[in-house]
Amino acid sequence: MKNFLLLCGLLLYSVSFAQTLTEKWNSYNKQYEYFNSNNQMIGYKKYDSYTKSWLYYDVKPQVYEPKSNINLELTQQVLASKQQRYNYNKSLVQNAVNEMYKVIDETESSQESAKAIKSILNRDYISKLNSMQIDFSNDVTTDNIVSWLWDGFKKVLEIE
Repeated sequence: MKNFLLLCGLLLYSVSFAQTLTEKWNSYNKQYEYFNSNNQMIGYKKYDSYTKSWLYYDVKPQVYEPKSNINLELTQQVLASKQQRYNYNKSLVQNAVNEMYKVIDETESSQESAKAIKSILNRDYISKLNSMQIDFSNDVTTDNIVSWLWDGFKKVLEIE
């Protein structure tokens, strides 16, 4: 009974300790490297053919934490500026579409023809615009989109 309890105690004792080191073979340097639980190398061993034994070397841990070069205040200002341009340019595109609808409603005599023109405009231009991933924070891109919409609007009016 004592032997059984002793055996169980030793088994429990040996299982209770987690592995804290990992040994990996580095074929390039022909050495075993040892890493801690944070995956930092803490040492390595090489085979010395002269003494016919393995020699272990400790690696000094990195004492300092590298400083971040990110200027968070500047990053926040840039992102806020980009968001403002995005909102403004998106409103320019929306205003152009609203102006087109207003022109259609004012110039077309019948509701059916106005509805048909709006349907063609939505199908051929606005739905394509919504399916594209566009950077509205870029002024040149926004100007090109507004010009494209107005050109398409003129084509739709010529057809109808």
